[in-house]
This record gives sequence, C-alpha cells and structure tokens, in this order.
Amino acid sequence: MIAAMLQQLRQLAEKGVISPMDWQFANYIGRIDSTPEVVLAAAMVSQALGQQQACVGLQRRCQAGEAIPGSGIVSPSLQQWLRILGGSAVVAAPGERAPLLLDNGLLYLWRYHHYESVVASGIGQRSCAEVVDKSWLALRLQHYFPTPERQFDGQKLAAAIALSRRFSLIAGGPGTGKTTTVVKVLALLRERDQRTGQSQRICMAAPTGKAAARLAQAIRYALQHDPTIDSRIAASIPGDVTTVHRLLGPLPNSSQFRHNADNPLSCDILLVDEVSMIDLGLMAQLLSALPPRARIILLGDRDQLPSVGVGQVLQDLCADLDQADTSGQLRYSAPQHQLLEQLCGFGLAVTKADDAPGINDGIALLQRSYRFAADSGIGELATVVKGGDAGAARSLLHRMENGAVDDVSLLRPDSASDAWLESLARPYLELARAWIDPARPDQEKLRQLDQYRILCALREGNTGVAGLNRYVENFLVRQGLATSLQALSPGKPIMIVENSYPLQLYNGDAGVISSDGLGQVYACFEGADGAVRRIPLSRLPRWESAYATSVHKSQGSEYRHAALVLPPVDEFGALSPLLTRELIYTAITRARERLTLVCSAEAFCGGLSRRVQRGSGLAQRLRDSVPPQ
Repeated sequence: MIAAMLQQLRQLAEKGVISPMDWQFANYIGRIDSTPEVVLAAAMVSQALGQQQACVGLQRRCQAGEAIPGSGIVSPSLQQWLRILGGSAVVAAPGERAPLLLDNGLLYLWRYHHYESVVASGIGQRSCAEVVDKSWLALRLQHYFPTPERQFDGQKLAAAIALSRRFSLIAGGPGTGKTTTVVKVLALLRERDQRTGQSQRICMAAPTGKAAARLAQAIRYALQHDPTIDSRIAASIPGDVTTVHRLLGPLPNSSQFRHNADNPLSCDILLVDEVSMIDLGLMAQLLSALPPRARIILLGDRDQLPSVGVGQVLQDLCADLDQADTSGQLRYSAPQHQLLEQLCGFGLAVTKADDAPGINDGIALLQRSYRFAADSGIGELATVVKGGDAGAARSLLHRMENGAVDDVSLLRPDSASDAWLESLARPYLELARAWIDPARPDQEKLRQLDQYRILCALREGNTGVAGLNRYVENFLVRQGLATSLQALSPGKPIMIVENSYPLQLYNGDAGVISSDGLGQVYACFEGADGAVRRIPLSRLPRWESAYATSVHKSQGSEYRHAALVLPPVDEFGALSPLLTRELIYTAITRARERLTLVCSAEAFCGGLSRRVQRGSGLAQRLRDSVPPQ
C-alpha cells in the first residue's frame, strides 16, 4: 500500500500538482513510517509550506473530500486520520518533538508550530496592563493630542494603548497617522524617562531598506515640525532605523542571527513598521531576541498582502478587528475600557464586559485617512476594494473610463495595439532624461525613483515584470535614452534581488545607475540615514531593471504616480491565482497622487472576490496566550 501511495504522489509531482520537494519529503517520511495516511499527510504539509501556509487543517481537507486539491486522492475520515497520525513515531504532540506535529486538528512541520508558540508567548507575556500615573499621562496626552473635550480621537486612543502596555499594535491604512502617533508615543516615553530617571534604549526597524528609510524620514520630519514636541525631547529620540535582519545580526552562511534568547538585543523599546511584510519565522526570531521586559510597538496595514514567507502574522494579530463599530472603535475588556476612558477624556462606544483582558486590549485601529481628500478617486477605490464590493467597483471603473475621476485613469489592454503599452512607458521619458544627466545630483535622481512606477501582479508574460521592463527599455532605446535591458548604463533604475549583508543591500532595494561625467559609472542607493551610497558596478549583487516591479516588491514604498497592470482573464474565463483583493489594495495604496489602472472589469472585480487564505493556528494561540491578570 505504501508503494502505491508513493507512486501516486510521484505522478502528481510529474504533473505539477505537487512539487518534487513535496514528493521527496513524503518519500523520506515513508522510510520511517510506511503508513499511507502518514505519507500522504507529509506531502500535504510540504505543499502547504510551499504555499506560505504554516499548517494544514485536517477537518477542512476531510470536508473537501480530496486530501490534495486536484489529486483525486480521497481523504480518510477525520477520526481515522487523527487516530493514525496520533500513533505515528513521526508525528509529535505539543511539547514533544518529531518531524511533524499535530495540535487540535492542525498538522505542522515541528518548526512552524514552534514559531507560532514563540510568537504567541512573546506577545502574550507583554499583553498585561502596566501600572501608569493616570493623572500625569492624561494631561500629557491632552498636550500632544489637543482635542475638544469628550471628542473621540483615534490617534490619542492609540497612544494611550501604546503607553499603558508592553505590547501594542497600531493598525491602519496609508495616511491614517500611524507614524505621527508613534512619534508622539516615543516623545511621551522620553518624558516619562525624565520623570523616573530612566534612560530606555529605543530601536526602530522595518522589513526592507526602503521601508526603513521611509520610516526614518517620516520620524525626522515629525520631530522637526510637530509643535507639541519639545526640541530637547526631539533631540533625545534616535533617528536611525534599520532593517529587521540587520538589527538581529545575520551570521555568515547561516539562517541564524547573532541576537537570540541567549544573546538578546540591547533594547528597551522596539518599534517595527510594515509588519504585514514580516513572516512567521522572522517574527519568532525577533521576539526571541527581545529582552523579556522590553516594550514592542508594531505598525501595519492588515489589508495589505501578507509576507512572501510562511504565515500571516499581522492578519492573525488582527483576527478580531472586525468587531470594530462604525466609528472605528474596537471592543475592549472592561478594565481596559475604563482605563482608556480615564486617559483619553472621552467615552468609548463599546466594551466586552464579560471578556477577560487579552491581546486585543493592545490593538488600535486608525480609520480616518489624512492623505486622500474626501473626493479622491484613489481613496474611494481603496475603500471599495477593502470592502470587496464588486458592484461599486464596476460603477467606479465606468466613471474612470469616462474621465470622471480626476486622479485615477483606466486603460484597457489591447492585444492588437501597443497604445496602452506606450501610455505606460511615456512617463519615463522625463525621468530618464534626468537620470542620464551627469549634472543632476544623485540625491535628486534617487528622489525621482518615487515619481512613477509600473506595478505588476505577475513576473512573466506581456503584463508581467519581465515583459513590461523589456517594453519600456526598448521604448527608451528608440528615444536615445537607454541602451539595453542587460547593460548597466547611466539612467537605468534597478532593484536588488538578493541580500548582500557586506554591502548592506537587500532584496527589494531600489537604486539608479549614475555617472560623475568623468567616466566613472556607479550605482547609487539611499541609506537609512538619507545619505547617498555609491556602489561600484562590479560589486553589485544580482539586480533587475526597475521600470516595472511586482506588487509584492513595492510594499513599503510609495509613488507619486503608480500604474497597476492586472493579468487578463484567460480564454476559459479563469483568473490568475495571484490576483486577490489584498494584491489590488496593496498596489492602489502605493499611489500618492495619481493612479493608472490597466485591466478589464472582469479581472478587477474577479480579484476582489478572492482573499489570501493561509493555514494558521496563530490567531487562536494568541487568544489563549495572555496569562491571568
């Protein structure tokens, strides 16, 4: 029987239903336990990991009837599967160790169950309320957030949460004031240090170099221009923001880091931005390296794409945010509800009087956008996409096509004409002229990287990154403004596609090839401190042209004008599996002032109906993680 199962799995690998690695892992497990149901489960877990899922829900697979979608292999009954797996030497229970682990009907590789446990424990231990000087904090919150008496202020509420707990999450879309709020939180923490004679060490990080640079820039701007922050307090807040990897200290030729539970970070307050991009394993390593008494403040947008790695940490943290009422107020436990009303000076609409305090008491949701005006098409489109309203989306697309939306335009891709492609390429004419000009300062060239970008759902094909980079480059060659896709000549925007720790260049970092006019050609990048870094071409890690980039790679960036190209519906009416609501929302919210959509209504609205769904047990584990108070 085991031979027949392995043969079936091998045939599925040859057909592309599962990967060769899935079959190899199942074959390996079969040498230890020859039970067909165990071998099948091993293939399922391996395939799930390849789809960025932390685990497989056995009950869902049993209900679906097929153990592996598209395989034709019938699932055993849930009771039979649980009994067989529970008796296998390769399947551990929680607290034990084996290649696979079964916990409450969820099947994991042991490592990913461990990661979930570390994340839940690290956040749960920090989710208890701290003792605060309520009178002093209420006065200082009113200074930093001078709202009329009893008027609700989401930012003030978020600050009160972050200052009264060692774990907090400030969630919200672009322009909702997450950074503005957290800068005031840091200032208040510095004020509290002065009162108590402490000197807490602040670390700030983001998943990518670009996101780190943007956070550093936003913090510097807020410290210089916010009239509520005293200049001496502002001077005491560090301006350095690093990547999470750099903060942890990667070890050469290893997936491990210098900082861990045995060698923790020298940090009392950790601020992490763009948390949606952080995968389960990296979050576990970050929390392991954080000293037990350290405060952690997370910032992120739960509606964006989850990480490219395994897991969906931010989405799991926000699993209960749909309990917010129409004003954006969340339901807090009775003790937290009372504390926040005392600190903020306004009433909260809803409470969970019967619930014990939990991680939700540390979460704030910001909903009011300060970036987009009330009549902004980009803002309206983002709201429609978040809600998944296909009818409203079709109506809005019709208005765009008729030119009735000022900041959003719609192009229909036409296989019989290149007019839509030329429309996408034309904005690069002015930028390319600036990038090839040796008299232009490198700092200015780097700033212009954020003026325009084509964003793609796919990597390959005419509507993908490769095809559109090729078209734009050939268009610029015809205009005398570029040479070729392979040449590193002045004026080419590039994106790094592998990490180089010695050069401090990371996957997703964008730069431009520049020249000093004296024959020296180099790549320039913006450092986390805002300074220009010049890298010899011979030392560059792997790169690709960056006229067009994937939506995933655009996370953590913003562009004055963004163009989103969605793949068409194929001849059988099928959508690309990558086309989801989260992808469309992420791309739309990269645009600050102008957005160009290149898609059919069928592709756009079809994408809205599909959500990213990843197997995970973290949300429930987080609910159970807070110790009794």
